[in-house]
Amino acid sequence: MNPASTNTPSPTSLPLYLPATVWPEDPEVAVLVYHRFLPDTAPYSTTTKMRLKDFRIHLQRLYDAGYSLIPLEDWLNGNLTLPAGRRPLILTMDDLFFADQIFLNEEGQPSTDSGIGVLWQFSQEHPDFGFSVALFANLGDKDYANEEVNGRFLLGKDWQDSLAKVIVWCLEHNAFPYNHTFTHPRLDLTPANVITWELRENDDTLRSFLARAGREDLVSKLDNLVALPYSIWPTSEGEKKLLETYISPEGKPVQAIFEADYAYRPKYMPAPYSAAFDRYHLPRMEGLNSAIDLLETKKDLFPPVSTCQVGPLDDTQLADTTYLASQVMKMVDLSRCTAGVYAFQGQLFRVSAGNAEQLKTGP
Repeated sequence: MNPASTNTPSPTSLPLYLPATVWPEDPEVAVLVYHRFLPDTAPYSTTTKMRLKDFRIHLQRLYDAGYSLIPLEDWLNGNLTLPAGRRPLILTMDDLFFADQIFLNEEGQPSTDSGIGVLWQFSQEHPDFGFSVALFANLGDKDYANEEVNGRFLLGKDWQDSLAKVIVWCLEHNAFPYNHTFTHPRLDLTPANVITWELRENDDTLRSFLARAGREDLVSKLDNLVALPYSIWPTSEGEKKLLETYISPEGKPVQAIFEADYAYRPKYMPAPYSAAFDRYHLPRMEGLNSAIDLLETKKDLFPPVSTCQVGPLDDTQLADTTYLASQVMKMVDLSRCTAGVYAFQGQLFRVSAGNAEQLKTGP
């Protein structure tokens, strides 16, 4: 007699829902720029050198006002995701690399005697604030070894190896180095052929530090962004064109050029799909107390985002932007989510009841 057969039920697949970041209106973002840092024992901060304890106060005030960091390259590429309930903010830093900006401790982590170390520690204590900072470097006008912090010289004769390790750490932790020219000249006083040399020499030197560390694999993470020294353009149209058409050693064209100003002339960076987005004239504000005051007072200019769980989805159609648009529109039509700009599956859509428009970024 044959044993009774049994039928094993097949597992039931769960419905697929994926999160979308929802901006209640077309977003814009403040971009702050910091420079050098001073120990807490310094009597006061200056325009370009900030006491570390003042930087900590800035970070806490920004966090308490609801801001979280979005990487600069994510914003430029249209990857507009952010934790629910938070407002966007981008941090940049100029004139890298000085040890007061970053050096590594014995555990291989950025020391809290440096600005990036303070930011790293703050991000570990406040995960929803995030960690990202865009670093605009001049690699030809400084000697990293000669930096003194708290009365001692940090790196000694092997400063090149220490700096190579710092650059590797940055690239592995969302602190990407970009181009601020090799020697930080005034470009309005710089001959055309030297402008091109300044950019290329800086790029080549950065790559030589990666080679020194045996990490040429990280070159693929390097994008072509430029910040103007002193926020001054060359005088002639031809020399300006040299900046706008500069090609990186890997053949990447300039993606963006950044200027800088103060909070009494506030300018914010539009969304990368906006007609107001001018990739060759992108604004930043000096990270001074006046800028923090402004961002606290004007925080409602940057409404917090929400999250929408979109679904159930057909996982075979996730590469189809028309399908994605129909699904986010359905969420709004069913009143499960609100109208707004949706960052979903690497795409952007402006969504209202009965309509979903895909938003394109790039030239």
